Amino acid sequence: MLLQQTIETLQKLRLTGMHQGLREQESNPAAKELAFEERLGLLVDREAVEQENRPLPGTTPDVRLPTHENVRGPDYFRPEIEGEDDAAPTND
Repeated sequence: MLLQQTIETLQKLRLTGMHQGLREQESNPAAKELAFEERLGLLVDREAVEQENRPLPGTTPDVRLPTHENVRGPDYFRPEIEGEDDAAPTND
C-alpha cells in the first residue's frame, strides 16, 4: 500500500523518471538486492536524465525559423547603390 501511494505521489509531482524507475525496480529481483542508497541514486539519476531530455514547455523541437539573406535586419547604413539618386532627400 505504501508503494502505491509513493507511485501516485511521484505521478502527481510529474517525476516520471522516478515513477518508471521505481516500477522497474519492483519488478526486477536484482534491484531488490541493492542497498537503499544505491536504489535511490538510480532513481534520481533516471529522473535527471528524463528532465534533461524533456523539451521545454511551449517549444516544438521540429520548428525551423525562416532563413533570410540578412539575418541582422535591414542595413540602414549601406553605401549608395549605383544608379540611385545621389542627391540627399530634401525636406519639403
